[in-house]
Amino acid sequence: MNDYYDASYVQQYILSHGNMAADKALVYIQFYESIFLYNTFLRNAYNSTNNPQIYQNSTFLMNSMRNQKISGPFGQIFLDGNNQRLGAFRTSVILTEKNGSIGFINITISGTCGIGVKSFEKKCTTLTADLINPNMDYVKTLPPDIPSCGFHGELCDQKGTIIIVVAVMGAVSIAITIFLCARKMKSGESASMPWAIASATVRFIDESFKGSTEFQSISIHSLKENPIPQINGSKLDINEVKHQKRLFGAVDQLEVVIEVFQLREKLVFDKTDMQMLFKIKNTVHDNTNIFAGVSMDMSHEFFLMWKHCVRGTLGDVILGNKEGDRTAMIGQNFTGAYVRDIIKGLDFLHSSPIKYHGGLTINNCLIDSHWIVKLSGFGINRLLYKWKISGMVSSRDGGPIIPDSELHYFAPNLRTKIAKAASLNKMSEIDITVEEGQASDIFSFGIVLYEILFKKKAHEFPESTVIRPVYDEGMEGLEDIEIGILNEAALPLLPTYPTIPEGTEVHPDLISLMHKCFHGVWQNRPDANMVRKITDATLKMPGSLVDQMIKNMEQYNNNLENLVKQRTGQLEEAQKKSEEILTELLPKTVADELKLGRTVPPKNYKMATVMYSDIVGFTSLCSESQPMEVVTLLSGLFQAFDSIIGQHQAYKVETIGDAYMVASGVPEKIEKKHVKEIAMIALKQRDFLFGYTIPHRPGQHLHCRWGFNTGPVFTGVVGITAPRYCVFGKTVTIAAKMENSGIQDKIQMTVYSQKILADCFPEFQYTKRDKQISVNGFGTYLTYWLESYEELLGSVRDLTANNNTINNNDS
Repeated sequence: MNDYYDASYVQQYILSHGNMAADKALVYIQFYESIFLYNTFLRNAYNSTNNPQIYQNSTFLMNSMRNQKISGPFGQIFLDGNNQRLGAFRTSVILTEKNGSIGFINITISGTCGIGVKSFEKKCTTLTADLINPNMDYVKTLPPDIPSCGFHGELCDQKGTIIIVVAVMGAVSIAITIFLCARKMKSGESASMPWAIASATVRFIDESFKGSTEFQSISIHSLKENPIPQINGSKLDINEVKHQKRLFGAVDQLEVVIEVFQLREKLVFDKTDMQMLFKIKNTVHDNTNIFAGVSMDMSHEFFLMWKHCVRGTLGDVILGNKEGDRTAMIGQNFTGAYVRDIIKGLDFLHSSPIKYHGGLTINNCLIDSHWIVKLSGFGINRLLYKWKISGMVSSRDGGPIIPDSELHYFAPNLRTKIAKAASLNKMSEIDITVEEGQASDIFSFGIVLYEILFKKKAHEFPESTVIRPVYDEGMEGLEDIEIGILNEAALPLLPTYPTIPEGTEVHPDLISLMHKCFHGVWQNRPDANMVRKITDATLKMPGSLVDQMIKNMEQYNNNLENLVKQRTGQLEEAQKKSEEILTELLPKTVADELKLGRTVPPKNYKMATVMYSDIVGFTSLCSESQPMEVVTLLSGLFQAFDSIIGQHQAYKVETIGDAYMVASGVPEKIEKKHVKEIAMIALKQRDFLFGYTIPHRPGQHLHCRWGFNTGPVFTGVVGITAPRYCVFGKTVTIAAKMENSGIQDKIQMTVYSQKILADCFPEFQYTKRDKQISVNGFGTYLTYWLESYEELLGSVRDLTANNNTINNNDS
């Protein structure tokens, strides 16, 4: 039972609010107390700081409430160090129905800072429990504070500890067993040689190549049939064709590139060779190519096979085959993506069991269908060097393992060691440390970076230079002219490192990076991780090339959406202007029908009013004025007339020269009000002319005649390219006669118009003309002069009409 609230206050509150339900009253009490609590501490904060903006400092308000006590509207309110409200309560137990509830614990508010109680400014507010009667029988039946063996069995024997030790030892034993099994399985996989591929499963795309003993005859036959083959439309040198080592084929469903080597004797794989091939086979990364395997069950040659990438080598894309074929149009995004992919693959290899590539060239950088560069040929050169020195293999054409065109990719220190090992026929001379191998890869990367940035080979031997003897087409004397791992005659012709072209727009940091990669002391070359950081910061390629292309497409789509939105806005604005012009040419209702593609049929109106106006003496005025002066005169005059018409329910039908025609009651019917509208327009136009002077004749005023008539008319839209809304009928002809037979500064109207004004609009003043007007074909007409308009009478009439409308609505 809690003592949050004083029962007397709560009961008084319930009775004062219509004896509401207790649960509902509790909700209102809690809500009221929360407002009261916030208001009290906010007022205290303001009094202590005198800061009107203190309500914005929630930290100050929260701290001022911690461990506080106030007198609330329904009792005392206690807050602890977490600003949570505390309330004392009592705990009772019911032992028997006869005795009822018996209290045995009192829980009260305390200021003691016990263990686990949060204090603030060395103050605490917490709840403290006290037993009312410790000798009570029920209290003695309660469980002890601490179990006999402790909460975790620590007070009893050490079986738990023993079990834990045994479990740990068992886990270690299981881990060791798993490790040994995995190692044995790994050894078993190496022994089973998953990289070995049967030659019968290799299918060549060139069906004329049969392999094995037919190798030389078929190859020579192929060269004789196609003495100057073409690749990408460019003729190749015959020596270049002879030194191509790659063919294309398939193993199962995998398309592969096949490198063919001659076998001098049967290949013997030692444990190191098998482990290296196994590591190469299991190397998988986004920027490394898949090693398909080795086929060595033939008598005269063996194949090295790598997955074929459909877009060829990076050399094909960057350099092409001839100077004119080189793709110098590769953009910054492609360049950055290629460089980033290469260094990512190289960085992975340096941290993998392979440790270093050993033969990175631009032709070992393959491009897949997604334009991602994948490094190929990693780790294989070490095995080829060993097998070559052992006399087991040779290149397909008897040339060096490293072609002359790729010598410049190898670091000078590595070239020297390879040449020495080949001359001494000692593989131990070519055994380099992991660090030196990785540094050599960085040199190769610098050469590849050079060729990517400058779109040209870092070194090309002059065509006139004979680097090595060339065998004849019959391949006779192959044994005598065979060269080892590399052509030592070409080494003196290679520069230490390529010269950076002058006047190039290459980032200075990239040029500095290339110089660091070419450093003569291999220990001073940067590692792959440092190179990756420099290239990422310089080329700024956050994603893959495909990501960049997608991003460019998204940006293009966004720009296209903005462009469409902009063009749509311009179209809407132009359409709006066209609609405004159309509304000026035609009445709005007629224009709306035409915009919807509907035809506007001719229509009869039982009653409408038509007015004509004309400038007196306009012909003589034109003869005495310049054309531009006449245009300026009419423009100013008709703009004012149009403005007046815009204030009334009327439509300007047309202007012909100085003639001005206005109609009211068409196409919108307004009962008899059309007569009033025309009369007001005529009076306002006349009043305007009283103050209007001819622009090119200061002090001289214009004079006009007006005439209007009321009666039936029919209307229609005439024309297609420049449609006009026209009004026809006897009423129009008589209105034109009213203007023509009038006198200057006078407004003449027929008796039909006068009768409607007299009956419905008495505020207009008019006089009868002293003579009748004859209209050819229609007879003689009695006419009136419209003189003026009494505003007071018009206001009274409008007020009366409004009152009548209100009364009718009320009834």
